[in-house]
Amino acid sequence: MLVAPINIGARAVTGAGSVVTKDLPEGALAFGVPAREKPRMEGC
Repeated sequence: MLVAPINIGARAVTGAGSVVTKDLPEGALAFGVPAREKPRMEGC
């Protein structure tokens, strides 16, 4: 679920059932309720 207003960067990924309430930068990985950002591994 995306709670507006937010910006989602290119190649950002969200986990199933996540509630995203903050902007996600390019290539970010977010998961959880509320969503938390985790650094993605290089090459993923």
